[in-house]
Amino acid sequence: MHSGTAGLPVALLLLAALPGLAQEVPVQVQLAGERLQVTAPSLHFVSGKALEQLRNGNTVAFDVQVSVLADSRQTVLRRAFERFVLSYDVWEERFSVARMRTGRSSIAHLSARSAESWCLDKFSLLTTGLPPDRQLWVRIDVRAQEGRSRQEPDTEDGLSLATLIDLFSRPGRPKGDVQWRAESAPFQIASLRRSSP
Repeated sequence: MHSGTAGLPVALLLLAALPGLAQEVPVQVQLAGERLQVTAPSLHFVSGKALEQLRNGNTVAFDVQVSVLADSRQTVLRRAFERFVLSYDVWEERFSVARMRTGRSSIAHLSARSAESWCLDKFSLLTTGLPPDRQLWVRIDVRAQEGRSRQEPDTEDGLSLATLIDLFSRPGRPKGDVQWRAESAPFQIASLRRSSP
């Protein structure tokens, strides 16, 4: 689906979620120069078991992968990974987020929704080399690792690209990591360019 108003993000409808999380979630994809930027204002991963762990004083690592897919979502053309570690201040009832893998940065005093948005805002994927007239999809995968005590040492320095690829390639454990998957409707780079400012 394409926005009829130039300059507005192109709204894409999320078609799939992991079992137990099935819901329609609008995803917005926007072209900024030669980069695809995605937002998912209704994708709430700071929730459920992960939120409970945060409120119990644990930190929770969220591994996020954003992929561009082709061939009916069978081929990965491009992907980006990031790990975000969240903590919760019980007095202020606000979240802190640290970006752990590339371009390390952090932010504090966020609501749960603002923390989710901050994580996804860190992703942009180059469109250079992507076929402009082919149907493409964007997929967002999020995995929440089991919470750790704040007293445990951080071990995020050893996080590698190979580790993340392996993490998202294997199925989730029934009682292990909590995970979410969101997929956009098909779109074309050429159409996004026509609707960009």
